[in-house]
Amino acid sequence: PGTGKTTTIVEVVRQHVARGDRVLVCAPSNIAVDNLLRKLSSSTRVVRLGHPARVNASLQHYSLDAKLKALDEDNILGDVRKDIDNALKSCHGNKKYQGRKNVGELRKELREREQKAMRDVLTSSQVVLATLTSAGKEGPLGKLPRDHFALCVIDEAGQALETACWMGLLNARKTILAGDHLQLPPTIKSDVAARDGLAITMMERLVKGLRDSGDVCARLTEQYRMNEDIMRWSSNEMYGGTLTAHSSVARHVLCELPGVTESEITSHALCYIDTAGAGLTETLVGVSRGNEGEARLVVEYLSTLKDSGLSELDMAVITPYNLQIELIRAEMAGNFKEVEVCTVDGFQGREKEAIVISMVRSNESREIGFLSECRRMNVAVTRARRHVCLIGDSLTVKRDAFLARLVDYFTEHGTVKSAFEYGLLPPDEHAVVCSEPEVAIPSRVVAPTPVETVSKPQESTFKETTTTKLTEFKGKSDLSNLDFKGLNSYQRRIVHVLCEELDLFSVSSGTGDDRILTVRKERPFTVDADNKKEPSSAETETLNSSQPSTAASTECSTTSTTSTAGTTSTASTTGTTPPVPAPATAAELSVCKNCGKRIPASNLELHLLRCKPKTFGEPHRQNKGKNKNNGSCKKKAKNPPKKSEEDDLLLLDQATSTRLVCPATNCKNKCLSYISPCRFCSTCHCTDHQLPETHGCGEAARRAAHNPTARVSARQHVQNKGKLKQALKDKQAERTKKKKN
Repeated sequence: PGTGKTTTIVEVVRQHVARGDRVLVCAPSNIAVDNLLRKLSSSTRVVRLGHPARVNASLQHYSLDAKLKALDEDNILGDVRKDIDNALKSCHGNKKYQGRKNVGELRKELREREQKAMRDVLTSSQVVLATLTSAGKEGPLGKLPRDHFALCVIDEAGQALETACWMGLLNARKTILAGDHLQLPPTIKSDVAARDGLAITMMERLVKGLRDSGDVCARLTEQYRMNEDIMRWSSNEMYGGTLTAHSSVARHVLCELPGVTESEITSHALCYIDTAGAGLTETLVGVSRGNEGEARLVVEYLSTLKDSGLSELDMAVITPYNLQIELIRAEMAGNFKEVEVCTVDGFQGREKEAIVISMVRSNESREIGFLSECRRMNVAVTRARRHVCLIGDSLTVKRDAFLARLVDYFTEHGTVKSAFEYGLLPPDEHAVVCSEPEVAIPSRVVAPTPVETVSKPQESTFKETTTTKLTEFKGKSDLSNLDFKGLNSYQRRIVHVLCEELDLFSVSSGTGDDRILTVRKERPFTVDADNKKEPSSAETETLNSSQPSTAASTECSTTSTTSTAGTTSTASTTGTTPPVPAPATAAELSVCKNCGKRIPASNLELHLLRCKPKTFGEPHRQNKGKNKNNGSCKKKAKNPPKKSEEDDLLLLDQATSTRLVCPATNCKNKCLSYISPCRFCSTCHCTDHQLPETHGCGEAARRAAHNPTARVSARQHVQNKGKLKQALKDKQAERTKKKKN
């Protein structure tokens, strides 16, 4: 990746053209052919085969149809077509036989003139470009002699089926395959065909069979795209360590771009955000998967990059699932209109200054699906030039050996952050509990600036010291909590894991330098409130026993070692932790009417913002009772409450009030009555989010635009459905009539 394969084959084509050869250039996709056309059109006479609608709008004048219309022969062809139309109109009566004979002769002349014009355009062009499927002999190339082309070049051959490659290479005496067989393979929908060998491309088969033949296979080893830290992982994992970075790109980072400020993120090429233990689990909708927590985390990280001065055109988000794309676009809510969000397949062959990768998978069974495809992850990581941010659950993805090495490389050579630093806790969760005790701790984290209060000690020293403190704390009955202050995200992660191993509960509160990690022996209450209700005696005893001892205080000291210019200095900070406020007492707790949870009264307003009633109004209750004779419920209330017209109107207002506000994120505009709902999600939006592309239905709109059957209007659909019902009724009536007879 980034070695300039396309640039190399363009130079090869130019040198063959300079010698007077005719060259056929092919690729498996129209985008790849258009990319080659842009680079070759400035120095050679080119023609592009294929339907003009599939060619880029700025390159359509190079298509075969456009060149045929520009010829003088096109006027003659137009006259012949008019003669055919006139001859068909005159085929009446006695002139019918003679008119058909004239039409046949005119059509033959038209066919011969069209073939001659097409042959003249193709033979006068030095380079012919086409997709592999349009390079067969059944198309325009069938009009040329067999030995017309001296060279056939197939770009992106690692993503092309072998059967498609044969359609192109049979047109020339010599063929050059260019591509990377260690990137995305071709899409094979049939499992049987894949097992029988269709998934193996021609390039992969030739490289494996002729690996040691230097005269046949040539590898480009110097890349001109990525930072050296980004490149090294791909080189070691996929290319045997042979890939090197050019000096112009080896150490470039985001802060070197104009207008970008230097920070912890912009001064490093790699960043890993771990969502382990944060409760950001995946969801399955249909056949695709998504992760709402990671989607919010992606938007937060993009905001950080944008605040640093990075342009939206230099950012992109890559994720392997289509559902995650929709979730991320919904979270953006139109704030990042120029940031591309697409799958790995849609981003191959392209690059951006900064790439954010959302791995999505986070589940208790530790399943990762096709995320384990090494070539797919190789493409995702190597799309970045200066910065890559990887977001994922280490407990899930590290079950795969390949992804485990990827996470270890990012944690060793880049900055490591946690989802807790962005405040993305799951609903009604105040204690961080890791779901698995054994977690591979990264060996090194590169920090751009040292922490003023506490520097990061060695892993073994810090882990042993913390383990000793937590063990002593667990054995002391007079202490209810232990506080850690001044720790970075890496150290807090170690404390969370150790607490899980020792059956302790850890809570992280505060931001920045004021963040405090509190360890407790009992899980704190997660409560919400509205109605006051006295707790049970057992709950009261638990609350009273969890009160912190005023006479007890804990001190946490950390030691850090920093080496600069050959000198070593040791810094130690010791401080007394301020007392943690006690949990809510029995008198301060109450019960929420909507969900029934017990919460402190101080959190009432915040809880009501998130807790919604199950229904819009209280249903009328009926007294039910069982009959003594048969046990059936026949006894009803003597005087049931009567519904009034005002109650019905009030209930209707409450039911329709949810449609008055636009459901788009961070949008408070009202939905106007004359705006019809979206045809894809059936929801009403304001004028700013009326189009499907602005509220998250862009992908569905694009699929419908390319699907002719999806363009049927709603009225026509209803009419067709009514006709079908009427036809079924008529058929049934006919059958009934036959039976009676």
